[in-house]
Amino acid sequence: LRLEALSAQVQKLSDKTDQIHLNKNDVSLLLQRFRQDQEGLARSVERERRKVSQTLDQLSRYHHPYQADTPDGGRRPHEGLNEKCKVPKDPAFLQCAEKVEFLRTRWQS
Repeated sequence: LRLEALSAQVQKLSDKTDQIHLNKNDVSLLLQRFRQDQEGLARSVERERRKVSQTLDQLSRYHHPYQADTPDGGRRPHEGLNEKCKVPKDPAFLQCAEKVEFLRTRWQS
């Protein structure tokens, strides 16, 4: 809104330049106002950037709650149905079914 007001002032001043010549003081004040508004705009943009960043962090934590808490970078064991797969019987691998069962009961990651 301030930029629109300044733009309107600049337009008024430019319309009046045919009638009145601006002195150094007027130009200096106008430039000072532009700088102040520019600084205010930069602060507002930074404030909004921080808000968006915080919101994104919150959403990320909401959707990936274990990621920040675990030392391994958020990887966790598979969670799902504990399916029993049929282990094919192969005469070359007689103990395969027992090994698969052993791994199922002791696998941690």
